[in-house]
Amino acid sequence: MYSDSFNQHARLTELFPSGLPNIELSVAVALEAERLAKKYGKDAFDCGDLIKILGVGRNNVRELMRSKHFPVLIIGGRKVVSAIALAKWLLNDYLIQNTS
Repeated sequence: MYSDSFNQHARLTELFPSGLPNIELSVAVALEAERLAKKYGKDAFDCGDLIKILGVGRNNVRELMRSKHFPVLIIGGRKVVSAIALAKWLLNDYLIQNTS
């Protein structure tokens, strides 16, 4: 639904034009989560962070965060997504699109 706009899919396709290498999904998720956490200096991302990470607009991020299928946590009234949950969501979505 949203993934056509995500820079991560273009980056993954560029890095792995014939598909992701044969590695465990859990390892790929952990590596991507670690990369995101280091790059942005945090383990959970809010709307503003997701705008930067995903390269989409505020309205799209807010709609995504209201989606039942997006792994949002509510902490102190703020909606956030953990780096590991975001990485898993992105890689699962990428795999679904590129294996069908």
